[in-house]
Amino acid sequence: MSTKPDVLDWAKRTDTVYTPQKEFGDLTGLNSLPKAKVTITRALHVSGSNSMLTVAAVNNSNSVAFMVHPRLTRGKGGEDVTPVFWSDNYFSLLPGEKKFVTARFDSASLHGATPELVVDGWNVEPTAP
Repeated sequence: MSTKPDVLDWAKRTDTVYTPQKEFGDLTGLNSLPKAKVTITRALHVSGSNSMLTVAAVNNSNSVAFMVHPRLTRGKGGEDVTPVFWSDNYFSLLPGEKKFVTARFDSASLHGATPELVVDGWNVEPTAP
């Protein structure tokens, strides 16, 4: 939680859709979150040109794993596979929590490379299972 609220600049509002920010909340407390250890397992299923990657993420630490972000790349250190359709991304895990997410993509978008899963997060060490 922020230690101070966002402040809207009502005087500079120009329409009914957008009100600019005057001051932003202070979320620097997130920088002191303890590191979280997240274990990742994956399974790849291919049917013709349709591929689906199922990812299981488990938080094995006593701290919240904040903003866990799975990515699929073209080989180790390669560019992100695009387009890819995740069932969820940028999620958080409580201590001991497990979550399954899926990624659907066309095998041709790998351009001959092997799909590589990379998972990082705000306080999660990057992993490649």
